[in-house]
Amino acid sequence: MKNIKQMGKFKSEDQLINGSTLEEGAVPLKEAETASGMFIKGLLLFLPAAAVMAVLTVMRVISADMMPKKMSFGVIAVFMISMAVCFVLMTVHEYIHALLFPAEAEKQIWKHPEQNALFVYCTAKVSKNRFIAVCLAPAVILGIIPFIIWLLAASALPAALSWGLLIISWTMTLSAIGDYANSWNVLRQVPSNAMVFNHGMHTFYKA
Repeated sequence: MKNIKQMGKFKSEDQLINGSTLEEGAVPLKEAETASGMFIKGLLLFLPAAAVMAVLTVMRVISADMMPKKMSFGVIAVFMISMAVCFVLMTVHEYIHALLFPAEAEKQIWKHPEQNALFVYCTAKVSKNRFIAVCLAPAVILGIIPFIIWLLAASALPAALSWGLLIISWTMTLSAIGDYANSWNVLRQVPSNAMVFNHGMHTFYKA
């Protein structure tokens, strides 16, 4: 599908580079040295939006009278089913990234065992705005838009479906924390006329 390949377990950066060399004139972005560092940066960037979402969530739950009166099997079932849906959507998240890269480019989807996460690797050069769109699209499509739908329709939906949509929208928005950090780095560091690309586990640009 659109040159998208499932690559299995990621073990080292050598698997991505695969003998290729970094072209002359490529400028590396200043990025966190570790995955945990990127996670922390993305979380800090997301906190203002998270605060707004939290306030809107509490207000809507109260206005829609959604709070369960007691813990029951139904409540637990809704949570478990919602998390199962989120597990499937994690793969959808990566496919959205991949589909937004150029169709002719090879996109590789890797599983990172240490982080218990998937990631897309593509070396195609894209514009600054397109790279940011590639990063943020899964959060918008799977997280923000469903959250807005929930805000508008919470009262009209059955309680189980309403809670399920809320859990999924929050989870998928939070799952993109690394993408927020990548987008911020590109937004702040890359000139508007430059092309952005990946080489190994790092991002570069070339004007």
